[in-house]
Amino acid sequence: FKTDTTFTSLNSKIANSGTDMDVVRFDTYNKLRSPLRLADLLSVTPFIGTRDTFYSKDINGDENETRTAFYTGVDISTKFFKTYNIAGRFMGVKLNKLRHIVTPTIEYEYIHAPSVAPAGLQQFDDIDNISRKSTFSLGLENRFQTKRLVKGRLKTFDLGYLLLTGDYLYKPENGSRFSNVKGDLEFTPYDWLRVESDAQYDPDTRDFRDWNLDIYLERDDYRWGFGSRYWKDNEDELTSELFYKLNNEWAFRLFGRFYLKHIDPNGDKVINSFDSKEIGIVKDLHCWIGEINLESDRDGGATVRSE
Repeated sequence: FKTDTTFTSLNSKIANSGTDMDVVRFDTYNKLRSPLRLADLLSVTPFIGTRDTFYSKDINGDENETRTAFYTGVDISTKFFKTYNIAGRFMGVKLNKLRHIVTPTIEYEYIHAPSVAPAGLQQFDDIDNISRKSTFSLGLENRFQTKRLVKGRLKTFDLGYLLLTGDYLYKPENGSRFSNVKGDLEFTPYDWLRVESDAQYDPDTRDFRDWNLDIYLERDDYRWGFGSRYWKDNEDELTSELFYKLNNEWAFRLFGRFYLKHIDPNGDKVINSFDSKEIGIVKDLHCWIGEINLESDRDGGATVRSE
């Protein structure tokens, strides 16, 4: 059994516009799952759930609106693997046997039409946009592992991970179709190098909606990262980050964001410009991590954030 409950005060103001939105929202999602194993081959997990959301007002300003939505579905997965007796080095990568694990998954989710349609609510995020849904989600996970000697003992290391997923919308208003084809890649060939990338492809337009790439160089006392962000017809930017550990308790972080191309809320194009620069101080408080950040944006504004 899983429950997620949030209480939020939401407020949105659009620059150069008289359009303001605000609402107090209480949302609770409860989900019951029952994992089953069939013939030691298939993992089958049916589930049911309900989501109840209270709004202080709807899109017309009427007070106290409550929306209820019912969920049900099933997750099905299996796993195959093969171990290759490989030992030695390949392009500097240490290998002591190579294990390839393949995990195909199918999830079916059905959401009954909620008691209040999205058109009747102010739209802030995905919680407000829940509507009737009948979707098959297909996934194919590939994982590559090897063993390495650490302090006299063999430990399992993940060399690479690739997950491909796609949603098949069954009988929506504009016809059954594939949607939200996504890819997620993680690559760690060396102890000091990690590469992460994810992308989302739109089968309707045959184009990528977004594409992210991050490269990290890591040692015991520092991490340097370089990233690229792409959002179709909106943004193309570069990021950089330096995290340095001074001792077991204190560390600092530098972060920068540089626009190659960006369309601001007024529709103006920004090219080759720093968007923001950020410096943070991190303190290990044993039971939790405290962090204070100072951010300076392109327009000269400053923000102080603590976590």
